[in-house]
Amino acid sequence: MTKNYADLLAALHINGAHPGSFKQTKRMLNTLELNKQSNVLDAGCGTGQTIAYIAQKYACTVYGIDQHEEMIQKARRRAAEIPSPVRVFKGNIEELPFEENSFDLVLSESVTAFTQVRKALKEYRRVLKPNGTLVMNEMTKIGHLDPDEQAEFKAFYGFSELLEEKEWKNFLASAGFEQVDSARVPAYKDAPGEVYHIEKLDKAYNDMLMHHQLLTEKYASKVGACLYVCHD
Repeated sequence: MTKNYADLLAALHINGAHPGSFKQTKRMLNTLELNKQSNVLDAGCGTGQTIAYIAQKYACTVYGIDQHEEMIQKARRRAAEIPSPVRVFKGNIEELPFEENSFDLVLSESVTAFTQVRKALKEYRRVLKPNGTLVMNEMTKIGHLDPDEQAEFKAFYGFSELLEEKEWKNFLASAGFEQVDSARVPAYKDAPGEVYHIEKLDKAYNDMLMHHQLLTEKYASKVGACLYVCHD
């Protein structure tokens, strides 16, 4: 079975691999009005770091969904230790298994770029309550990439598209979000204490990690991330 970037993150036991690290997540959450009555969805929850934090800090109802089996199992183990309601689902965010108007907040941290973007955005809009909020921290093209460079980047990470900030905003508007604010996210830094278990990696994963680090350095001035805060 072919291994992909998500498999690598699972093999490295990484809690979060999005731009700005978990510090960015905390800063973002501090700008939102969450309380015990809030229903929150983390679309692409990974190992559950963010859903655990939200449930513990705000005591609200939190749902997480991801399609990677190993990450889901880790997220469920985290959730079992939290008194606030936390539910973890295995599924595809392009076809969310939730009713319309279910959530006050939908959160996506470096996930939507790995999907069929238009489908995912429409699903986020569908499951949000009226006046709900979508927050995305997503890979964004910030400089010019020639066709070969773009193909290399998309092939490694499995992107169907690599979007500029303007393109993200256009896609969000097409999905029904009338107000979209955006801001650049600081360059990616590993979270303090994050340990890569490189010595335990097989050759395929080790080669993949080296390639990831190479691309990160090669395209540092051309590919970054933006935080998108969206309302209907």
